Amino acid sequence: MSVKKSRFEQLQVLKPSPEPTVSAKVGRPEVENVLESLSTQMHRDLKIALKQASAREQRKQYQLLEEAVTDYLRRSHSDLLK
Repeated sequence: MSVKKSRFEQLQVLKPSPEPTVSAKVGRPEVENVLESLSTQMHRDLKIALKQASAREQRKQYQLLEEAVTDYLRRSHSDLLK
């Protein structure tokens, strides 16, 4: 009578991942300027125009929005920008 092999016998043995290196810095890590998710609403015609403009310029929609918000903040609230 043959012995049924375990279905897990064919899996490769995984190597343990290396230990994470500890940074020399102590305390709170610096905040990086990374992209964060933003959810908002806008009128349909503006949304369509934004999509068309981003296609014309071959840029992402978030890049156009970021540029528009930056321009607005420079004009109206320059003290908020670093």
